[in-house]
Amino acid sequence: MSDIRRNRRDRTTEALDEYLRALGQAARDQAVAEAEEEICRAWDDELVRVQGMTEAALTAADAACQAALILVRTHQRDGDLSALLHAQDRLEKAREQRRRSDEAAQVLLVAIDEELDLLALAAEERETVALANRIWVSSAGRAVYVAGAE
Repeated sequence: MSDIRRNRRDRTTEALDEYLRALGQAARDQAVAEAEEEICRAWDDELVRVQGMTEAALTAADAACQAALILVRTHQRDGDLSALLHAQDRLEKAREQRRRSDEAAQVLLVAIDEELDLLALAAEERETVALANRIWVSSAGRAVYVAGAE
């Protein structure tokens, strides 16, 4: 067998090996991307759920303050000092709870926003890897074609 044929066969084999490596890596990356996407989707849903619950808790804290304030005003109007003192105590506790809820919610909502941003970044990275793999498979496939055509 001539050196030319052997070199051609070697180039074809090398090109085919590279093509198979590209296909294998692309398949592995695709499997990882699909699993990661499913996990990210579930985490995104959970973050949105927690965000909604946090906002509902803030609304409830505001409502508790409003209710306590109504009691204070009612007992002021009625002149019931004992009930007024009790209502003012409840109002202070409700306001303190709302303040703590606000602080906790701010921290939590910032963290949720950051996590959502990271999930979006992960999605972009998956798209970039998929594009790189398509380019790799395409160029490796072209190399097989060119090596076989020589």
